[in-house]
Amino acid sequence: MSLKVLIVDETHSLLMNRLAEKGFVCHYQPQITYQQVLDCIENYDGMVVRTKFRVEKELFDKATNLKFIGRAGAGMDNIDVDYAALKKVELFNAP
Repeated sequence: MSLKVLIVDETHSLLMNRLAEKGFVCHYQPQITYQQVLDCIENYDGMVVRTKFRVEKELFDKATNLKFIGRAGAGMDNIDVDYAALKKVELFNAP
């Protein structure tokens, strides 16, 4: 079974191509709203963000299957790193 990844910000197509090569199924939704993410995040194993919105407790609590978040950028200032660790969600960034 392939892992599903929700991409909520604009990213270079190379990211999706590389993830697909590794067997991930990417859903590219750069226009998605925060509420729409809350409504569907339980269906995803991974998420890719830039700066569109903060990833905090409310989202983590809805993301019952989330295993990782990739941050397309250097900092993790829009992600609650401590709560991610508590929920055992691995974080990656790409400066």
